[in-house]
Parts: sequence; structure tokens; C-alpha cells
Amino acid sequence: MWKAVGPYGDCDASPSKEFVLARRGNPEFTKFFALAFEKRPSEELYDLRIDPGQVKNVAGQPAYVATQNELRAHLDAWMMQTQDPRAAGGGDEFDKYPYFGDARKMPVSSGQ
Repeated sequence: MWKAVGPYGDCDASPSKEFVLARRGNPEFTKFFALAFEKRPSEELYDLRIDPGQVKNVAGQPAYVATQNELRAHLDAWMMQTQDPRAAGGGDEFDKYPYFGDARKMPVSSGQ
């Protein structure tokens, strides 16, 4: 049985997780480690016509700025409609929940 222990404890235990974590220092697998466990950017946008696996983030690229702005406006309106506390500048409490795992063992992001 897999146990949620050590770093990345908030990610469900599985053979895939163990495989990637065991090989995170191997250059052949660092991309997969970054995709699964490193911090995500504040906004992500994927062009499913050319990237159905949703791996290449196109947010901020000039060709996608109009789409990104339109989607952001829809999200902002929905957040206001549903009274999401983050829409009014609140919601900091969501970033302060206890981490399930040992945060001391978390490596620093490679910035990829």
C-alpha cells in the first residue's frame, strides 16, 4: 500500500509518483518532475489543436493575448458572481492551509 509521506505528500501516492521522484535528478526525467511537482505559473493557457497533451503553456505569447484576456474576463466575472473571496482581494487563507507532507524536504524550483 502506498503512503503519503515525505515531500509532495499532497500528491496522491502511486507507482507513477514514485517513479518520477526516484528519477528526478536524471536529466531524462527532470521535465516530468517539473511538470508534476514544481510551482505552476499564475496563468496557464494551452492550444489544444497543436498541444492536446497540454504541456506547452502559451499564456503571455502575443498570438494568444486576446484569447487569454477574454478568458480572464470570463473568470473574473464568474468569481464576482459566485462571491469568491479572491475576487475582492481576499482569499489569502487559501494559501496558508497546512502542507500535507514534509515541506522541509521540498527542493527549490529549477525555474523551468
